[in-house]
Amino acid sequence: MKDIHVLERRMSKAEVLIWVQNLHHDEAGISELCDLLLRADDTRTCTNVAWIFSHLSLEDKTLYLSSRYEELVRLALSPEVPVRLGLVLSLLQDLSTKENLRGDLLDFCLCHLADRKYTAGDRSYMIHLAACLCGFYPELKQELELSLEYLSEDPAPSVVAARQHALRKLRAPKKK
Repeated sequence: MKDIHVLERRMSKAEVLIWVQNLHHDEAGISELCDLLLRADDTRTCTNVAWIFSHLSLEDKTLYLSSRYEELVRLALSPEVPVRLGLVLSLLQDLSTKENLRGDLLDFCLCHLADRKYTAGDRSYMIHLAACLCGFYPELKQELELSLEYLSEDPAPSVVAARQHALRKLRAPKKK
């Protein structure tokens, strides 16, 4: 892959979008970047790769990253995540299905969505991912609703918005 050294420095959104365009339907390129994300020690490189992945089309994510779902979950759950956790959680939300649901990922989100040691953005993504995962199993919705009640006084606007969105999603009538 050309220009991989670019990932070691701060990137602009325009550069990220160029990477996304060049990676469209490029299984080998996406796989190489995924290897970098999962194995690199450099925080900047990992963050840039995750940022690029967050802008990939859903088709590219599904085709080329679904097979790496388990590794991405392990990365998100690891104690030392070398990237903004929210970027990985956002990616996992796009890749989560009823068939690959991981209870430990849902538990992680439920346990930490009120934990202020995580950024408000990370906690917002935990809320969105938990709502997505609970959508596959209606019996889990009540557990998430109870967890979200603890956030009613959270001052972070992103957490408040994520909470309201998740509650609307959980309380919406089922579509037939």
